[in-house]
Amino acid sequence: MSIKNHALYWDIIFLKDYNFKLDGKYKGTDDCIICLDTLEGGYIFTLPCGHKYHRNCFYEYKFKYKFNKCPDCHKEIKKSEEVKLIKDILKD
Repeated sequence: MSIKNHALYWDIIFLKDYNFKLDGKYKGTDDCIICLDTLEGGYIFTLPCGHKYHRNCFYEYKFKYKFNKCPDCHKEIKKSEEVKLIKDILKD
C-alpha cells in the first residue's frame, strides 16, 4: 500500500478529518501537543477522547511510532470507536 493510500485509509478508518475554520466558537487557543503549534486553521481532527491534532502531526506520530493511543491522555483508540467514526464519516 502506498503512503498516500495508507494516509487515506486512516482518514476513513481511523479519524474524522475536517478543515477547522475559525469562528466565534473557536478562539485558536489550543495547541497541537505533538508540534506545540496552535491549531488555528488548517486540517485537524479530533480523537474519540476529544483531543485535537494537526492531521500531518498525528500521521507522523501514528506511523513513525506505531501508536494506537492519544498522544495527550494515552487513551487507547478501540476498534468499536473506529467503527463509530466510519459511520459518522459516511453520514456527512
